[in-house]
Amino acid sequence: MADTYYAWSPIVYGAVFDEKNPTMILGVKSLALGEEVSADKLGISDEQFQELVDIGSVRDYALPEEYRDTNASPQQILSSKVRASMDGVDTGEIDPTLMTTLMRRTTDITEGEKEVTQTGEVVPAPGTPASNAPASSAPPQTNP
Repeated sequence: MADTYYAWSPIVYGAVFDEKNPTMILGVKSLALGEEVSADKLGISDEQFQELVDIGSVRDYALPEEYRDTNASPQQILSSKVRASMDGVDTGEIDPTLMTTLMRRTTDITEGEKEVTQTGEVVPAPGTPASNAPASSAPPQTNP
């Protein structure tokens, strides 16, 4: 893991409780776009933090200031800049590495691991870890 990570999405990670009445929530603990973040700061495990990295909510490089708009995602801002530049508007320089990173389609962790048979049954795709696992001897679950 890198030494420093930054929030690329607003992250709510806890509540602020009233000292006199600990059951009363006064607000939430949150990180703003671009703020430094760590597993310790969020109070989560390294594995949970890695999940935030994997989905792109936390990255190991700072979010450029121009993309820190709380009303639009960095992808929406970049997309608007690209459209405007195509219409001849001077939007300044667009970093191609940032554009590639922001516009990359996110993949689900299960993507490509399932396929649908001709009968409509969803089964593990060939060559995936689930397809190589031994078949379960447990009877199928049914709803009463």
